Order: sequence, then C-alpha cells, then structure tokens
Amino acid sequence: MAVFSRRERRAGCYREPRRVVASRCPFVKREGGFMNHIKSSLRWALSLIIALLLFSIQACKPSEHAKTASGTEANEAVPLRYAKLFTMKRENGCTRIDVFAGEKNSSVPVARYLLVPRGKAVPEHDADMLVVKTPVRRLTCDNGLEVSFLDLLGASKALVGVSGKVLISHDRVHRAIDDGTLAVTGYGRSTNMETLLALKPDVTFIITSFGVDLPFRLRSYGITPGLFSAYHEEHPLGVVEWIRFMGAFLGKESLAEAIFREKEAAYLAMQQRVRKVQKRPTVIAGYMRKGTWSTMTAPRSFVTMLDHAGADYLFKELEPERGYLLSGEVAMQAGQQAAFWLNTHSQASTLQEVLTEDGRYGEFRSVREGRVYNNNGSCFRNGKTRYWDIGMTEPDQILADLVAIFHPELMPGHTLRYYRRLE
Repeated sequence: MAVFSRRERRAGCYREPRRVVASRCPFVKREGGFMNHIKSSLRWALSLIIALLLFSIQACKPSEHAKTASGTEANEAVPLRYAKLFTMKRENGCTRIDVFAGEKNSSVPVARYLLVPRGKAVPEHDADMLVVKTPVRRLTCDNGLEVSFLDLLGASKALVGVSGKVLISHDRVHRAIDDGTLAVTGYGRSTNMETLLALKPDVTFIITSFGVDLPFRLRSYGITPGLFSAYHEEHPLGVVEWIRFMGAFLGKESLAEAIFREKEAAYLAMQQRVRKVQKRPTVIAGYMRKGTWSTMTAPRSFVTMLDHAGADYLFKELEPERGYLLSGEVAMQAGQQAAFWLNTHSQASTLQEVLTEDGRYGEFRSVREGRVYNNNGSCFRNGKTRYWDIGMTEPDQILADLVAIFHPELMPGHTLRYYRRLE
C-alpha cells in the first residue's frame, strides 16, 4: 500500500513505499532478532534481580543459631551427644529442658522446665512448664551422683539439704549432717515437706525412679522438683552428660560442657584400646535375692560399658522383670558358664564371704577359677563403695578397670581403682 505525505496528498502526488532494510548488527538476527535480543536481556536482568532479592532476604533473616545483641543464643537446640533422657533448647536468652523417665519408648516428658536468667522477664510459656530463675542459689539433692556433679562444677555452696546418709555417702556430706550445717530432708515417700519448706530451695533434685507421687507432692507445696534420670541412661557418657543438665540450672553451662568433653575424650581413648580384640570373655553381674537374680548392680550404662571393654554379658538379651529381676534358675545356669562374675552387691572382699551368702555360688565357673570382682575397690569412710556416687562421673577409670580385668595384656601395670578381685 502506497504511503503519501500531507504535502504529497495536497499536490496529488504519490511515492513508493519505503523498503525496510534488515539490520546488519551482528547481535540481531534477521527474523525478529532485535526483539528476541531485547526479551533475552530482560529475562537475564529479571533473573539477576530475583536472585539478589532472595540473597538479601536470606541474609537478613535470623538463623536458628543466630545470637541476639546481648550475645545470648536466640533460638538453638542444644545438641546432646549421648544423653537420651533430657533435651535442651535455648530460646531468646532462656533455656527449655524436657526430662524423660527411664522406661523404654517413653516419649512424653515427665517434667518440663523454663530456665530464666535472674533479672530477665519471664516469657510466654506452656502451662505445664516449671519456671526456674537461674543461677539457682539454694538446692537439695537426694543422691550421690548429683552431689558429685555439684562438686565438679564448684557449686557445693548451693547445697542446703540432702536426703540423708543412705543414698549419699560423701564423707564431707556426712560430716556436714553430723555438725548440723546440712539439713536432712528424707527421700521418696519419707520426704519431710516441712524441712524442705523451711530450707526454701530454688530446686529439689530427685531421681525419677521414685515415681510421680513425689513430684506432685512437691509441687503442691510450691516446691520445684528437679527430676534426675541420669542413672537410667544407656551409655556411660550419657550418664556423665547430665552434668550439663545440672550446669544449666547453676548458670555454668560452659564449664559443664568443658568437663564433659574432657571426660568423653578420656573414655573414647580407653575404648580404642580394645578395638581389635577378637576373644571376648563371658560375664554375669548381680546377685541372688530371695530366689530371683537381681541386676540392680548392672544398669544399662554398665551393660554398655561391658561391651566397650570387650566382654559379652550373658543377660544382655533378657528382659528383667520389674526392670531388674531375672529367673534364679536361668541365672544359676549362666553362672556355671560365665568366665567372670562382677558387681556382687555386697561389701564382701573375699570369696568365702560371697559363699556364705549363698552356697550355690560355688557352682559358678568364675568362683572355681578365681575370677570374681566386686566394685568396692574404693570406699567411703562408712564402708560404702564410691563406685555409684563418684565412679559414674569417671567412666574412663571404670572402663580402664574392666579392660584390665578382661584383657590384662592391654593394660600392663594397671592398678584397679574401683574394683577388687575376691580371693
């Protein structure tokens, strides 16, 4: 179609239509090349802008491990390496802790805590959480392991009461009870609420095996129970890791972590000594009690330690009744086969003393061959073993004893610390 200008139309003239000449630009193709180039450039620019925006948003978003301006962790799950019966999480300067009982497959916490630093406002929290101001200044303990953790953390001055002399054998605790500087609160159903109320503890630490009645009673009196499940852990380092639980209440998290790491390294180094062991001797642990065999002296962590020491525990696959009782007949048969017998649960220091308790022990292979070891190699002044109160905070030392017992060639010159051979 002809195209005329205004002047040409007035003059009645016309001209040939303009011919579009293809661009010779090397960047543009003949078939719509210029527009394709523009579209491609726009797409590239748009992609770059989107990428920059996403990067900027991500950089501005606080990470789960980010710290607040005060230096406190804003929102961070505290990783635990071996302990399975408590969890920790830091949120906006506070610490949330869930504690679980020792029963298998227990997924519901028996206690939940919100640890709030003194001077900080208590944030919103679930109704079932117990709020504790930290660091706690006054506390009570009902067992020796808790007291040992306090000693390691340098927090013994916070201890204002103990359950008594039955579950705690530390010499200094007994002296303090005798001179009246430490109150006796009782334990379990015999806990004296009036004494506890007078002491005004920030937290009263109790073991979870006492059941739910005691924590409920304590709370009804306005006393905060600190449930303690360390004895039920399956790994010996899981037991020691409860020092981090205590450290959180005492405001000594960093020190607790450092102590734990040191003990972990020592234990793993000892465990490496038996990594190439091929011959694993058989072993039993416990004692006969009213026709049944009690494994009270062989908790889960001890069974794990036997494996780490290169021995096979003959009761490992059995499920004890009420958690610790086995058939007496089954135990006697195992005793006739086992090369070693450990943790006889007595103050016996000779084989004759063991045989006096039950003459059938004479049928045990370990008794005939002189391979019976009791875990009372180190005792307090009252004659009770240090094994449970202090030894469990030194699992590397116990493991060293076990390796020396089962594989003496790996521990030349080792002197038993927590064990003694009964002769």
